[in-house]
Amino acid sequence: CRVANEHKYQILMGTGKNNQYEDVLAQFKEYGVDITANPDIKVCEYIYNMDTVMAAADLIISRAGASTLCELTALGKPAILVPSPYVTGNHQEHNARAVERGGGAVVILEKDFMWEKLNETVSTLTENKEVLLKMQKDSAKMGHIDALDVLYNEIRSLIK
Repeated sequence: CRVANEHKYQILMGTGKNNQYEDVLAQFKEYGVDITANPDIKVCEYIYNMDTVMAAADLIISRAGASTLCELTALGKPAILVPSPYVTGNHQEHNARAVERGGGAVVILEKDFMWEKLNETVSTLTENKEVLLKMQKDSAKMGHIDALDVLYNEIRSLIK
């Protein structure tokens, strides 16, 4: 595992509760990664300080729900998006593709999401600072940091 052995990256992974946490730990073990001995990898069921974590991240790997993408683009964070195929109308893929077209993300479909593909994509993006910086700027262009003001003004105009 190139990522873990070279200490090039710090990885924080939130798995969700239920059986996902144990499944992820088993997958790391299957790939020969001992996360208990590697300070650069932390797996937890839930990330309680997501605002801090997102702000500190150079690259985010995530599903592509609308709220998550609003947060990512408002922060101008480059992302690798893995849309869930188990949602109504395949809306996460549509969301992800919009951010990808805008230059703020790379999309990997779940059916194509393999360790080798992820490692290659992360390495390609993080080893080219110009690409990552462009993705950051493109992501920020799509963000709406004034969404609350826009909604408020729209509601005020409707009430009048």
